[in-house]
Amino acid sequence: MLTSRYMTSIKNLPAIMQKIVDGAAPDKFTVAHLKGIGFKSSNDLGIIPVLKDLGFLSADGAPTKRYLDYRDKSKSKEVLGAALRQAYEDLFHINDHPTDNDRPAIIGRFKSAHNVTDAVAERQAMTFLSLLNLPTCRRQLKWRQSRKTSWQTRRRTKAAVAQAKRRTCLRSRGLGTTSKFISPPQRMSRCTTRSLSLLRSTSLPIEPRDVREWLFRGLMFESEADRFRSAGIRVGADTQDAERVLFEETLSPFGIDIRNESLRMARLYALLYCFENSVRDQISDRLREKYGDNWWVERVPKKVQEFAESRQKDAQENSWLEGYNKDLLGFVQFGHLSDIIIANWEDFADLVPSQHWLKQRFDEIEKARNFIAHNRFLLSGEFQRVEMYVNDWNRMVGL
Repeated sequence: MLTSRYMTSIKNLPAIMQKIVDGAAPDKFTVAHLKGIGFKSSNDLGIIPVLKDLGFLSADGAPTKRYLDYRDKSKSKEVLGAALRQAYEDLFHINDHPTDNDRPAIIGRFKSAHNVTDAVAERQAMTFLSLLNLPTCRRQLKWRQSRKTSWQTRRRTKAAVAQAKRRTCLRSRGLGTTSKFISPPQRMSRCTTRSLSLLRSTSLPIEPRDVREWLFRGLMFESEADRFRSAGIRVGADTQDAERVLFEETLSPFGIDIRNESLRMARLYALLYCFENSVRDQISDRLREKYGDNWWVERVPKKVQEFAESRQKDAQENSWLEGYNKDLLGFVQFGHLSDIIIANWEDFADLVPSQHWLKQRFDEIEKARNFIAHNRFLLSGEFQRVEMYVNDWNRMVGL
């Protein structure tokens, strides 16, 4: 057996594997989870299919027993070694203990096994060797041996440091001597700033200790509220009811049949909006990370560049709309997105099975997109087909 999955960049691979050991196992290891733990680059998305082939994740992205065993620092190296021998079995026939000196032979085995180009085979070999040389277990063992203090001492030390940070933070807010150190959260909201100014200007007898406690509690609440909101928990006033009433009032002049159709098509529009813009982000992130800020000039076909530049010029000169109009990729047509991917196929071959697969699905989605743009109603069968194609893409890129 020899997996064909690989990462286009291994810069963050050790850090991602370390996060698996240090953090809690998610319900599903998805792109959203990967970004949530700090890896937002499109070049890092390749780790998801790699983990699936290593047996760390199931087909739907759920962590397996091997994933959970890897989180045990005493068994990490053994677990990863067994996974590598299973997923890259053919490479261990070259050398039972492969090293970087075996790279040419490893590249040749990938080329013969999967009929890929030199560039893809080099990335496949790079991913394998990087996984093989992960220092996680050795580093964890060294860290454990160097920790001689008791847990009580560490706990007291952490508490003292936290208390010193809080005091320094409060001084930096004007409640004592100034300091350049600002403990998280590093900024206050406008509401907190205005309240603090009002509190300072009042003539009521207020103890400095009360002010410090009030301020620090407010900062802590703001920090925790952001975490709740990002997790989907409502904090503060609920605006959904007001938005729904406003939406119903806006559509009230029209007939019930048209309103029902519009609500159904709104769902499809939202799906296509998210899909199209996620593809644009995928293209820009991946090409910018590899080729730098000049990727548009160097990697986008000339006819696509000219089309986007002419559309941008017309928008700037003749349009009264105030939409975002600085990103040239935002002015290309939907069909141009597949042209850009195919023109840079070696940079996207790890995401989709083939150019035909990509072109066929994007052409079908473009037809539905143009249909919707002219406010026509799609039948249920067409609706399901669009959803299927979008889900196919999401599954390939790990969303």
